[in-house]
Amino acid sequence: MRRSYHLSRLAAALPPADSPPLPPPPLVLFLLFVAPPAGYVTTSIEGRVAVEFFDPASEVQAKKYAFKCHRQVVEGVDTVYPVTGLAFNPVHGTFATGGGDGTVSVWDPSAKKRLRQFPRYPAPISALEFSPDGTSLAIAFSEADEGGSTTAKGAGQGGNGVWIRTCGDECKPKAK
Repeated sequence: MRRSYHLSRLAAALPPADSPPLPPPPLVLFLLFVAPPAGYVTTSIEGRVAVEFFDPASEVQAKKYAFKCHRQVVEGVDTVYPVTGLAFNPVHGTFATGGGDGTVSVWDPSAKKRLRQFPRYPAPISALEFSPDGTSLAIAFSEADEGGSTTAKGAGQGGNGVWIRTCGDECKPKAK
């Protein structure tokens, strides 16, 4: 299945009043660009992350990939949680995802590996953001976040908040 995205400024994306109705948007929650602007990462409500590239050359397109994350078995049922947060570390080139399961993971896009999964937060993750110097990660969580559940295995008691985590070696790619 080939996906397509229309990248434009919001003002330019608004249709004229007499245009036909637009189809529903894809189930993409976040779209962030890889620096330098060689590609982008998308997340979905289906617990997936995709790393894609703009260059149409076949050797570059062969590097794109997708993976499943933010899933766990709850009472014998494989449960899929939406990926509700995405942030790039501006220094190390890694990225973090947060999910409706209340977990945050740091990924190395070049190695295609998870570097670290932090202990579960008290509620589903709402948003993530690295500091400009890449040394801190702000993690927002909310018990009212759509698609999340405080009944996830090991989940806390809910609540709302923003925690700041200091980023050490877990946010750096591994040496090759």
